[in-house]
Amino acid sequence: MKSWEDSRQDCRDRGADLVIVTNEEEQVFINSFNERFWIGLTDREEEGTWRWVDGSVLNSSGFWYRGQPSEGLNRWSDDGCNVLKPWICEKPMDV
Repeated sequence: MKSWEDSRQDCRDRGADLVIVTNEEEQVFINSFNERFWIGLTDREEEGTWRWVDGSVLNSSGFWYRGQPSEGLNRWSDDGCNVLKPWICEKPMDV
């Protein structure tokens, strides 16, 4: 259990980063664990502008819980970055 930043650093230490959810199949897989994880999405740089850890802008809101983010599948929540949670890393495949 770590904060968002500490979770991201753990992933980076492994040559990875927090997961970027790109489709419904990935979200269904993550949901299958029945746990709430840190993913690689944040609005830390600009409140309300959601970016993935690779710098890309969030282009879909289909996975938020109802009523989130704070002021589809609706599973994401806008928790404070210091909340302790498990996390999921994603490492690019070497080709």
